[in-house]
Amino acid sequence: MESYANGCRSISSPIKHLPTDVLVQIFGLCSLRGGNGKMPTPAEEVERVSQNHLLRLSQVCAYWHRIAMGTPSLWSTLVFDTHVWPRCSEPPTTLIRCITSALQRGGEFPLSLDIVVDSAQPIQQTLLELLSRHSHRWKSLCIMLPMSAFRFLNDAKGNILLLESLTLGFATHDDTSYTDDVFEIASRSEDVGGAGFPVAHPRLPWAQLRLFNYQNGHSGSLSLDMLTHLSQTVQLVITPTAIPFGLHPVTSNAETLIVGFITDPDPPHTRTILGAILECLTLPCLTQLRFIRPDVPPPLWNQPKFVDFAARSSLCDTLTTFEVWAKIAEDDLVECLSLLRSLQVLLLWDCPDYIVITDSLLHHISWAGENSLLPHLRHLCLISHLRIHCKIASLHVLPLAASMVVGLRRRSFGSNGNSPGVCCPDVRIRRTDIFS
Repeated sequence: MESYANGCRSISSPIKHLPTDVLVQIFGLCSLRGGNGKMPTPAEEVERVSQNHLLRLSQVCAYWHRIAMGTPSLWSTLVFDTHVWPRCSEPPTTLIRCITSALQRGGEFPLSLDIVVDSAQPIQQTLLELLSRHSHRWKSLCIMLPMSAFRFLNDAKGNILLLESLTLGFATHDDTSYTDDVFEIASRSEDVGGAGFPVAHPRLPWAQLRLFNYQNGHSGSLSLDMLTHLSQTVQLVITPTAIPFGLHPVTSNAETLIVGFITDPDPPHTRTILGAILECLTLPCLTQLRFIRPDVPPPLWNQPKFVDFAARSSLCDTLTTFEVWAKIAEDDLVECLSLLRSLQVLLLWDCPDYIVITDSLLHHISWAGENSLLPHLRHLCLISHLRIHCKIASLHVLPLAASMVVGLRRRSFGSNGNSPGVCCPDVRIRRTDIFS
């Protein structure tokens, strides 16, 4: 009787009444994901390749078993790193069987793949050819592998119908004569990233890309030639441990350039690295230029190279958005801004041990009619770790905001006094404690 009563109570348990779609969402959150930049332990690798979390959930009851085994979306994400396989408790053949089972249980549901292949050995060939047979399901692909291993993906060529997001990484350039064209035809791909591209970079659907995130790897090798194919956004992430060499002049129609350092090279090198990048680029269609703030100290500004770059690219006429995270002297910054007369959006960062945002700078960028440094400025964002108290705000910040209001009102109403509508400036001053 007690056992029967316990069974009756379990039937009335709230979890028994959860809709199937809610349980599917919960099951999906139980997986061990990749993408955190850390190599998994052998135990973690076996766990995620075998999808043990789903196997355990399937053993709770018959209802959960039907959901876990019969929902293709739960088996649509594959994450693995073959660097770890020699140290795993299961042999590579068993791990490949687990991947095969996951692909079968996923049916025709679109796939999300995050994979690292360390060599072009026979076991890796088997693995890549297996994945290629499901290339019509690829929706998101992040793959790191040796250049020579790309030939094992040839079955995917012309069959990549759903791919929207692609990140390519080259672990080694063991076959630099090989030019990959597997992804040249991918009609839906608009977001592409790359790391450690060799000189003979892969063929991609450049004309349709809206975002290209390029990371040059941990060497002095940096190839920007692919920028010539782009007409949209470029996000250039630099991870330098050496000054880049062999840069050729590049002219591109890219509209946005985002540059950030995600390693911490010697401070003098950052000025040289930044200068080398600016020196080789000509971007006549550039509208947004951002030097962003990753979690490393800011680079040293290279004023001569930026001035030449601005003149060469005609930034005076095209650039409307400018963000600066760098150690730049006030006089240099004022000179830079004087070259950007079309600027509408300006974002400035104070550095941990270097003050960029000063009272005299605020005075410089205040609106003063046709003689204003930035006559078209509409949005200003100042990010500082200083405490701005009432006296400083009243002396410098409030007059700056008031001047922008006056300037915008005059530009909005025009000479005939007719207003096209309400026009308000955007002045934001944020204090940050991230450096304290």
